[in-house]
Amino acid sequence: SLKIWNCDGLNKIGDLPALKSLTVCRCERLTTLANMPALELCDVSLCPRLEQVSDDHMPTLMRLKLWGLDILKLHPTHLPSLEELVVLYLPNWESTFTSMPCLRETLFYKCPMMQTEGWIYALSELAGHEGQATQLQRLSVWNCPSAKLGWKLLEQLPNLIELGLDSESAVLLPYSLPSRISTFLPSLETLQLRDNTNVDEKVKWGRVPQWLWGPSQLEYL
Repeated sequence: SLKIWNCDGLNKIGDLPALKSLTVCRCERLTTLANMPALELCDVSLCPRLEQVSDDHMPTLMRLKLWGLDILKLHPTHLPSLEELVVLYLPNWESTFTSMPCLRETLFYKCPMMQTEGWIYALSELAGHEGQATQLQRLSVWNCPSAKLGWKLLEQLPNLIELGLDSESAVLLPYSLPSRISTFLPSLETLQLRDNTNVDEKVKWGRVPQWLWGPSQLEYL
């Protein structure tokens, strides 16, 4: 386990092939995290110059938290063991998803460049070629205007039990889907919807969508 705090002179963390847990916070000059193939937990925050988080393959990583990284655009895309992903305040992160078959919980907050097209493709490939559904159970997307998360992605998440969205991050139209929601989200128990307003104080959700009343299994709305 390695924890690094407030090391302003540190610009690179080199290869650590046996390291299992890494926490890095407030390292102003840090630009690169090198190869760490045994890493299981990675928590990196408030490193404004960080450009790269390890290499493209982290086979044992189970928890990844990234927040307050101003110029980071991409994270490793092949994460076969990842179970929890938290991404907060990443203004340039482009979210290139490819393989995260074990992902169970994820939170995205204030990631304006985040998109979901790649994730949809990855989930479709998982179902089509491997015949298995994604394990994702909890998904929250807040203040991510490029995400445009919609039914096409949600249909790939049959094990989802908790969903949180705001009107800036989601495109949940048309309204004619309520009769099908319980079919492709059979496990959903908790649904949180937030309404963002623009500078003109106009409500973006508009009237309460009729599909809200479709999932009869909801315990919390």
